[in-house]
Amino acid sequence: SFDCDYHWVYQGVQHLHFFVEAGLKNVFWLPGTPVIDHYVPQKKEAKSYDIIFRGSQSSLHVYRSNLLKFLQDNGVKIDISRKPYVESLEDYSKSRIVLNCGLNGDTNRRIFEVLMAGGFLLTDRLSPQSGLFSLFEEGVHLECYDSENELLNKIEFYLKHPEQAEKIAIAAHQKLIDCYSQQAIQQKFYRYILQGEIEPPFRLEHDTRVRHINQPIDEKKFVIRLKIYELIQEIHRLNSRIKLLYWKGRNKELLSDLADLPRLDITYANTTEALADVKTWCSKVEVKDQVQLQSLPLELTGGKQFQMVMVDLPDKLLSIKELLVEIEPQLPESGFLLVVGKATIFTKVMLSILARWSGLLPIRICAANSHHQLGVGACLVYQKLTRPSQAHLVKSTPKLFVPKLSFKAKVSQGLSSLPLVNWTKTLIRNS
Repeated sequence: SFDCDYHWVYQGVQHLHFFVEAGLKNVFWLPGTPVIDHYVPQKKEAKSYDIIFRGSQSSLHVYRSNLLKFLQDNGVKIDISRKPYVESLEDYSKSRIVLNCGLNGDTNRRIFEVLMAGGFLLTDRLSPQSGLFSLFEEGVHLECYDSENELLNKIEFYLKHPEQAEKIAIAAHQKLIDCYSQQAIQQKFYRYILQGEIEPPFRLEHDTRVRHINQPIDEKKFVIRLKIYELIQEIHRLNSRIKLLYWKGRNKELLSDLADLPRLDITYANTTEALADVKTWCSKVEVKDQVQLQSLPLELTGGKQFQMVMVDLPDKLLSIKELLVEIEPQLPESGFLLVVGKATIFTKVMLSILARWSGLLPIRICAANSHHQLGVGACLVYQKLTRPSQAHLVKSTPKLFVPKLSFKAKVSQGLSSLPLVNWTKTLIRNS
């Protein structure tokens, strides 16, 4: 771990339970106002815009770019541009609605910038573990959406009721100034470092997962959970909504890890007897509203399947074929199967052979703008091919978006997997 006495973040708060579990000391968080320049909004003028977005639409922000295009395609006259910091703040107070859409389910700086400028914020709804709703109340200080249709409805409502939007904007600005101004947060920081005093929720009181960490941890299982989370988080970054099924899984901690991805709809399916333990765990760590529990047999509603199915690696090879037969009806065309666990080379080969017979091809998923393959040593990933008998299910279940690797990336991955290259890397690291 890092050799530090304190570990502080203002963004990615939902990940801090991993920091605590890894043994880092004095983990805490504070709102993001200290990292933005102070600004005092000017006198209120007539609104120049109905709805604006100020920020990036880079290749990293796939979901955001798709969302903005959706609004334009549906006739919403949204002003989209990148402007210097102060000009953006000025525009926030001149717009009836300021739209925010974070990168991947965390509290970004724009939340605090908009409220500091006195704007009405309409932002993507985050998980309770993100800390956003420990600071501000939805419908009182800001408004939220978690689907395209909800976003459209709220834009229409607040454009028709500007007085309600203004009331929320005033309450949010006052809350920020009273509780989370740059000076107030700096004082909280110094008081904790120098006197060891800080009020909830900044020692993660809002995230019950922290109170149920068993030490010492099983390091191998912990690393597998981190790698699985990293992989699914990357797919989450690229898509507006994902339906994931964890089929007869044993890793309840992994289930609660994934619960903080706000656009991930999680279903856990098992026998009635096995569900009892998972239900108790979800209640204990307060993710029961973020995980749907279903007893077997599983009934698909409306013909829809799961875009991702996650299973544990079977203890016995003979169980693999039976497992593939069980989950095959749950996966649509192009759906992903994640087999969780560290597999031997022999198990990988056997699983790949049986998977191909079931219409599943092994694939690799890489981190954004890199050739770094995700999930290595923690899971095997397969994608389902279309079968004529399942053609009717293709339209009912949206496909996941994952961009294809470039030729250069494939060559790089191929070279890095060669035994000689791996041996050389190990030699360099140990030298």
